[in-house]
Amino acid sequence: MKPTGRLLPLLCILAVSLTLPAGASAKQAHPSGFANRSAEAKLKGSHGYRITIQATSNAIYVTAKKGLASVSYITFGGGLKGDRINARLPGVGRIFLRFHERGRSHGRLRANCASGGSIRKGVFVGLVKITGERGYTSAESRHVRGKIVRERAGGCRRQPTASASSDSTEFLTASSDRGRGILTFAAFAFPLTKLETDQIFVASFLHARGKMAVINSQSAIREDAGPLEISTPPRSATVDPPSPFSGSASFQQESAKNFSWTGDLAVELPGLGEVTLAGPKFETALCLGRRCRGDEESSEGAGSIAVLLPRAAAPTPSPWRWPGSPR
Repeated sequence: MKPTGRLLPLLCILAVSLTLPAGASAKQAHPSGFANRSAEAKLKGSHGYRITIQATSNAIYVTAKKGLASVSYITFGGGLKGDRINARLPGVGRIFLRFHERGRSHGRLRANCASGGSIRKGVFVGLVKITGERGYTSAESRHVRGKIVRERAGGCRRQPTASASSDSTEFLTASSDRGRGILTFAAFAFPLTKLETDQIFVASFLHARGKMAVINSQSAIREDAGPLEISTPPRSATVDPPSPFSGSASFQQESAKNFSWTGDLAVELPGLGEVTLAGPKFETALCLGRRCRGDEESSEGAGSIAVLLPRAAAPTPSPWRWPGSPR
């Protein structure tokens, strides 16, 4: 049960979801001095979900969120064109909106940026119709409040984020093909202070539907729980996440090249139902700071993520494929 190169993009997705502030996914990188335009609209869905629509010039991000459960739809090729948002979400719904301005403000938009911009507030008129898989949520509206932001990209200071390769960070990942997608579980222990450590658990299912990416996810946080139960050097670990997860799972190094990931760990993902998160088909990696297990040998190099790539593939890693596409 040795990890392959496809674990790397999954870890990147999880890292982004854990470290970026809300709405950061809609931010685009532009040369200094050029304007960045993005739109955002929010509406209520059924069953307690809140739906956020974010659009840039070349992509639309739709996220339905309830607590720490979420489903994200990402489409490319459409986006914000002038004051219009136009997108089809295969199997989910349709978005066709035009913005009507009600007010405008100017100035510095973020504390870490010296450059300014403008915020146009108003209402999007048209149609939003979304029906989530298995009816986890639904929404339909012809008037949605929102805004269009125009920001100059120069003069922003980079904000520090947590690093997965920190010597004091512990994490475990398990990943498996599931139909035409990839199911991933990750457990992290992040030290907040010398006396406090939070445990974060994330389960996600990434798959493609045409040109749209779909990510169903569920998370849980155990505050001030201390480190994960990982032996030193990393050879075994047991995780038992809090609700809404159920059961537990154990990672065990059985020999120099063989690893097992067993247990009854499971969780209900919105739009999918209950999924099992342990078993012989999962590929795993266990890291304590820069020391990892899950490949043929541990690593104490510059970055613990590098151990997730087989050494033969590391110099020229093959490009990641959409789930279900030909190899």
